[in-house]
Amino acid sequence: MNNKRDVSVEVARVIGCLIVIGCHVYPPIIVEGRCILNRLFLACLMADGVAIFWLVMGFFLFNNTSYSKLIKKTIRNIAVPMIIFSIVAFFFSDWITGNLSLWESVCHTKDEYVSLIKNLLLWRNPVAGCDHLWYLYVYFLIILIFPVLKAFTKYLDEDPTHEKWFLIISFCFLLLNDLTRNGMAQFSHFTINALVPASIEVVWGHILYRHKERIAGKKCILISMTGFVIFNLIRTAIQWNRYVKLPDRNESILYWYSSFGILCALCIAIFVFAMHKAWENEILTKIICCVSSCTFVIYMIQYLSMGILTRLGYQEIYYNLIYKSTYGWKADALYTFGYVLSVFGVSFIFVFGMKFIKKYIKGFVVIRG
Repeated sequence: MNNKRDVSVEVARVIGCLIVIGCHVYPPIIVEGRCILNRLFLACLMADGVAIFWLVMGFFLFNNTSYSKLIKKTIRNIAVPMIIFSIVAFFFSDWITGNLSLWESVCHTKDEYVSLIKNLLLWRNPVAGCDHLWYLYVYFLIILIFPVLKAFTKYLDEDPTHEKWFLIISFCFLLLNDLTRNGMAQFSHFTINALVPASIEVVWGHILYRHKERIAGKKCILISMTGFVIFNLIRTAIQWNRYVKLPDRNESILYWYSSFGILCALCIAIFVFAMHKAWENEILTKIICCVSSCTFVIYMIQYLSMGILTRLGYQEIYYNLIYKSTYGWKADALYTFGYVLSVFGVSFIFVFGMKFIKKYIKGFVVIRG
C-alpha cells in the first residue's frame, strides 16, 4: 500500500484528533479547590493527541526530497485553509456561536486589530477562540527547519547506534525537564519553546516508522495497551501529588512535551501498527481513510462545533442527562467520551458535506464545460 494511504497511520490520525477534542471537553479537574481523581486520570488519557500528530508527521516528512515543493505543498494544504478559517473565525465566530449579533461579530475595534498584528509578529495565533491553532504555527516552524532535520535523520539512519543514542539522550532530556517541573527547558506551545520538543517527537516518529514492520502480533498489542494504562496511572499519581503539595499546582506533565506524552503517544502508535490486520478489510479501510481525510479541518473547526452545540442547548441537555442518570467516574467517562464523539460527529458531517458539495460543483463544471 502507498505510504500516503497506510491505513494504520490513518487510524492514528483519527485517534489523535479524538484525543485532542477530549483534551478540550473533559470536566474540570479542580472543583471548589479539591482535585477529583478520576477526572485527573481522564485528563491524562486525553493529554497526548498533539504528540501523536508529531509522530505521524515524522512518519512521512523526510520522504520529501525537494524543499521548495514541500514549502508549496504546506502553503497550499495547510497555510491557505488555516488563513481562510482564521479570517472566518475572526469576523463570524461570535455570531455563529450565538454570543453576538452579526454586526457586532463583524465589527472590531482598533485595539483588536493592533493586538492581532502584535500576536502575528510574535508568531502566535491572533484570533480569539482559535488558541488550538498554535499547533499549526509550530508545524510551519518544523517545515522551515526541514533541511536541518532531514540531514539529522539521514545521520541517524546511517547507523543503528546513532538512533539508539538519540533516543536515550532525547528521552533523558524530556525526563529531566519533567523532574524539574519544566523548569529546565521551559517548554510551551509557542515558537522555539515548542519547536524543540516538537522536533524531537517528529524525529521519534521517523525512527518508529522505519521499524514498524517489527511491530506485529498480540504481544505488541498487549504491551502497548498495558503500557498506555500504566504510564497514565503513574502520571496521575505524580500530578495528584503536585496538586496537593505544590502551591502553583504545576501541570507540565499533562502536556504533549513531557516524557509521559511521548511514551503514551508511542503506545498508541505501536497499538495501531500491531493491529494492522484489523484494518485490512476493504470497506473498513475506505471508511477509515474517508474519516481521516477530514481530521485536519475537524481539528480546526472543533471549537466552532462546540459553540454551536452549546448554542443549540445540546451540551447542557447531554450533561444533565448523564449526571442525572449516574454519578462519579462513570458519569465523567460517559460525558467525556460521548461529548467527544458528538463534537467529532458534528464536525465530520460539516466537513464531509462541504467535500461533497465541492465534488458536485467540480463535476457540474466539467459536464457543462
